Amino acid sequence: LGAEDPHRVGLLHVSLGEYLHQTGRTYDGIAALERAVEIVPAEPPSPERAYSLASYAAGLMMAWRYAESLQISEQALAQAAPAVI
Repeated sequence: LGAEDPHRVGLLHVSLGEYLHQTGRTYDGIAALERAVEIVPAEPPSPERAYSLASYAAGLMMAWRYAESLQISEQALAQAAPAVI
């Protein structure tokens, strides 16, 4: 898929991150979620970007990184609001 469809590639990285977390590879999972956020463009706001950010925030929270999680969660909300309207 590469650069042709960054939204789909980002969501695939989210899935990878979630699978890695479920198999006990929390830090590898967080890295995949962080990569998803890097891949999906911030502009224009999109559901994929909001979902990637929210998943990354959840991964951080599960790793006890609450301050970082809160910051990313706020970014997810900011991305989600325009996408819903």
